[in-house]
Amino acid sequence: MPILRFLSTESTGGRSSYMIVDHTYDAIVVGAGGAGLRAAIGLSGHGFNTAYITKLFLTRSHTVVSQGGINASGNETQYPVFLEYFALDRILDSEACANRVAEIHKPRENQKPLENDAGEKTLHAFCTQETLEEGCQLIDMAWESSRDVKLQDRRLIWNSDLIETIELENLLINACITMHSSEPRKESRRAHAREDFTTRDDVSRMKHILGYWENEKVRLDYRPVHMNTLDDEIQTFPPKARVY
Repeated sequence: MPILRFLSTESTGGRSSYMIVDHTYDAIVVGAGGAGLRAAIGLSGHGFNTAYITKLFLTRSHTVVSQGGINASGNETQYPVFLEYFALDRILDSEACANRVAEIHKPRENQKPLENDAGEKTLHAFCTQETLEEGCQLIDMAWESSRDVKLQDRRLIWNSDLIETIELENLLINACITMHSSEPRKESRRAHAREDFTTRDDVSRMKHILGYWENEKVRLDYRPVHMNTLDDEIQTFPPKARVY
């Protein structure tokens, strides 16, 4: 079962300390808009002990003040039509999501724990050559496993399964390029921090890495860094290490 951890404050000697309280649920719905609310209602109706979490302050973005979703559905000249599409996307699809969860899972059922992904294991805050090489192997395995993805929905209209699969492919390709681009950069520069190469190398690494996805493999190329401005009005600043 998913476990949420909440922080509650306690006063200890005039100071506030934090106590972690574990709560166990059958399902966790992230997003407190209309879609999340309908999914939470549906899951609760199927007997799931459901947690309902907002991503933002309640007065921020949600279905009522949706800055993007409702505007992307149409315009004011088509108001009744695009409002219906918006409701269909938010409400009916979320209800179907809850029903699908109830088909494949049961309340109080123990779920297989999620494994850390390749990035969490190897491309963390401080890397080494060993962890980066392992990360390249793991992300390549993740790409190979994506061949097993299958689609049950064959529709060409409102096919969210197809969109999610395309998004998964895009994320995996970018993850592969990111991992393979990090491995040969044997230096520490800004967010790219390595424990085995702790300083920046402006002699051999002052260049941009270009990652290409070709034949389901990553190909790396490089482009020089432009060190001069396009005119004389702006002063050129030489490279300098960021120190604190």
